[in-house]
Amino acid sequence: MDRTGYPSAYVYNTGQWHKHKSLLLDCFKLSLAGRFALVNELIDFGLKTMSPGEAYLPKRSRLRLFERLIGEFPRQPLACENAGLIFQAIAYGYFKSDRPHLHVVVDKVRTGSSRQRRFGDLDLYSGLELALSVEVKDLRITKENLNHQLGLFMKKAGSKGLPGLIFVADIDVDAAELLSRDGFHVLAAAELVREVGRWDEVKQDNALNGVLHYLSNVEQNPDAVTRVLRFVEECDSSNPLLLYLNAQ
Repeated sequence: MDRTGYPSAYVYNTGQWHKHKSLLLDCFKLSLAGRFALVNELIDFGLKTMSPGEAYLPKRSRLRLFERLIGEFPRQPLACENAGLIFQAIAYGYFKSDRPHLHVVVDKVRTGSSRQRRFGDLDLYSGLELALSVEVKDLRITKENLNHQLGLFMKKAGSKGLPGLIFVADIDVDAAELLSRDGFHVLAAAELVREVGRWDEVKQDNALNGVLHYLSNVEQNPDAVTRVLRFVEECDSSNPLLLYLNAQ
């Protein structure tokens, strides 16, 4: 009956009937119909005086917006955006949400990593120690363009024995095998969608907040923020993030 707060009695109560002889004698004097009526009155009393147990289910459906952002959002740069901006924001949101125990060091997409003592586009630290360096490329990596697109990162990370991950839009089998042979992990957009699809909605919301944080406070591009918020509006017109869209 969902009265989960029913009080637990002392374990020795069943041996204490002698304390309640008068009450028991009155009960035993009742007919079968009388005992049935009494039991029902006791049950009604309990239902009225004890609150039902509450299953705290979601009060509104929550869309998995980060997953949809990866798969559906048009990442082709507009005039106000640098190429690769949205994909780097997605990478930041993903790692910020997936690895909250690490500190993410990142900057604008057109800022050279070497000038800031970064190894990749995102460097993830555990305190003083570099735990993971991530190179982000919003394009298809092939055996033919591998060295041109990733050669510098591979050389830099490989020479220092750094843990490296390649975050790409797509990659062919040959390029993936070469990277794996050199000790690099690869995460492509299709695989990312499958992984994020296993996340709960709260974790997805955290990742989306990371995307918006990157665009607003790292890249400092209000037009890109607005474009993402417009996408959120198309998906979920009641999303609380839209308060920031109307405020602009």
